[in-house]
Amino acid sequence: KIYDDYFKLSLSNAPRITHAATGKEAQERLQKKSYDLVVIMLRVDEVNPIPLAQQIRSQCPDTPTVLLLNDNSEIPILFNWENQLDIFTEIFVWNGDTKVFLAMIKHIEDLMNVDNDTRLGLVQVILLVEDSIRYYSRYLPILYTRIIQQTQQLMTEENFDDRNQMLRLRSRPKVLTARNYENAVKIIEKHKDYLLCVISDMTYNKDGKKHEKAGFELLNYLKKELPTLPAVIQSSDVENENLATH
Repeated sequence: KIYDDYFKLSLSNAPRITHAATGKEAQERLQKKSYDLVVIMLRVDEVNPIPLAQQIRSQCPDTPTVLLLNDNSEIPILFNWENQLDIFTEIFVWNGDTKVFLAMIKHIEDLMNVDNDTRLGLVQVILLVEDSIRYYSRYLPILYTRIIQQTQQLMTEENFDDRNQMLRLRSRPKVLTARNYENAVKIIEKHKDYLLCVISDMTYNKDGKKHEKAGFELLNYLKKELPTLPAVIQSSDVENENLATH
């Protein structure tokens, strides 16, 4: 399915997938070969995946590690390990949508390449502020698909040759994510010269506590620091519409 998604979006170099049925088998494979990404399912070996992630991080400190939940019903399990989840580069929920694999791969690529690509290639950055694993796991596949499709449309309109098409596709906007106010501000300050837009939820942590209007305060911060930067608020609460638009 990953190959099919890459083909439909005219993406080159679809990744090869290696499967390990147990944590022990995964560690043995990592000893024999270098891998670009490790995806750990929540219930591998029917044990806590965090010790496995710690062992892999110790064995391969530069290899990104993603925790993949099967569906939303597994999200509450993470509350028991809240202070240990930083061992993972990112966490996603599958929910049967295969495009989450494309989003995982592209997002890890963006995390690894954003500093170099903005500095050398002046590549732009989209910031998504969302603390819900459930929502960003659904949102990122849609966002990446649309970005790639729009980039391809531009390539068609500009009649690029094959080499320039590949360069243009690789210079698409990078997508970074933040789960709280402080991390969002840190990303904005670091990449403010390359920001294309900010898309923010309304409610997430600020100063270590859940803040119902954190997204609104982030917009106020943006309007002071980068008044011309496009910003979008997403909220399931319709009462936030007036607050955001006025």
